[in-house]
Amino acid sequence: MSDKSKQAAARFDINLVQVADLACGILNRMFLKQPKDKAKIAFKDLKNGKSIKLGSLNLKRKKQDSDEIAEQMDVGVDLKLDRSEYRGPINFPAFQAAVQALLLRLTEHLREKKDLNLMTDERGSALIHVPGVIRVDDTYNVLVMAVQPEGRKAIAINLMFIDPDQYEPLRPKSAPSDPAASP
Repeated sequence: MSDKSKQAAARFDINLVQVADLACGILNRMFLKQPKDKAKIAFKDLKNGKSIKLGSLNLKRKKQDSDEIAEQMDVGVDLKLDRSEYRGPINFPAFQAAVQALLLRLTEHLREKKDLNLMTDERGSALIHVPGVIRVDDTYNVLVMAVQPEGRKAIAINLMFIDPDQYEPLRPKSAPSDPAASP
């Protein structure tokens, strides 16, 4: 077996559907069910670039062609927020609405066993492209969730606001540039 094959065999595979389901439960408790003052503190930490430790997952790798456990490892799980593409001033009510919109779509996909539209990269990150969309005044914002490795013994659940202009229906309607061309 080559070194590359041994490395691949020793990897722990994370079930992204289970992680998404777990993350939905945590986000629901943290930002929708918990008393507002505690939820606001968590939001403020995320908004200020801090990560929130959520606990750990116990991952197990079975021996090839066997149910016997070859190795197990605890992996820390952190929650992060990337708001670099958020449009407008972000506050707790807007963030809470975006989380709620994301959770509604994600739980529907999980319950009905719909495709989570996973987008992965070579580093092992996975974007769960089931967006939660909010509209504040005339501005749209889109929230998605990503699962990203943070070294060998940690992963991050990253809530990411992404550019809403990627979605045709959310693009701002522009006025016709030639008044003679309008009906």
